[in-house]
Amino acid sequence: MTAVIILIILVAALSFTLAPLFRKAEVDTSLGDLKSSASEELFLKKESLTEALKELEYDLSTGKISETDYRTLKEKYQKEIEAF
Repeated sequence: MTAVIILIILVAALSFTLAPLFRKAEVDTSLGDLKSSASEELFLKKESLTEALKELEYDLSTGKISETDYRTLKEKYQKEIEAF
């Protein structure tokens, strides 16, 4: 009786584990999705850089960073934004 229960559990575990290997993968070949996701990614990157500039200005105004660090980081972020 114990052997039957162990065998049932073993078969269930193996079928659950190996099932993804036997499924046919669905591949989406539409370029529209790739283009939209790439442009969305670029938009989000630009948005995050813009937000970083705002935070940088706030940090300068509160004295968290020096003027030198501010100028260096501001230049870096602006160059990255202009690259878009």
